[in-house]
Amino acid sequence: MKHDLDDWGFSDLSIAAEPICACAVTLVVRVLLKKGRRLYINDGIWASLSDSWAGKITLPARHIPDPARKRRTGDAENIVPFKVCGATCDSVDILSRPFWLPETVDTGDWIEIGHIGAYSLSLRIRFNGFYPDTVVEVDRPFDEPGNPTER
Repeated sequence: MKHDLDDWGFSDLSIAAEPICACAVTLVVRVLLKKGRRLYINDGIWASLSDSWAGKITLPARHIPDPARKRRTGDAENIVPFKVCGATCDSVDILSRPFWLPETVDTGDWIEIGHIGAYSLSLRIRFNGFYPDTVVEVDRPFDEPGNPTER
């Protein structure tokens, strides 16, 4: 960044920056309903995903299948985009970027969403009765090699 400031003639400008840590928080959500390529989850832009909506960020997502569901349709190897909607019934509660998941994702499954950032906790609000407040500590980062996957 300092080099860019020098190029623009601002070499004498002091830089004050706030460190941002996207990988600080991972979110696990439940699929409440699947309708075609649209998923309704138990979180959304009025809760932990507000920063991703405002910043138009495509977040990494990993499918965690519900072991109770024995039958699935589609091919688990076929990764497709899903439009993701929150549970608030608000017409704005739709993420601006899709989640890329196996087409076998279904109601009752879980989705691990990585890199939602440290601000995700502070930007949550209580809207239409939804407020995620369960926090757990994990010992391995979202994208660390060796983490369990669907396959």
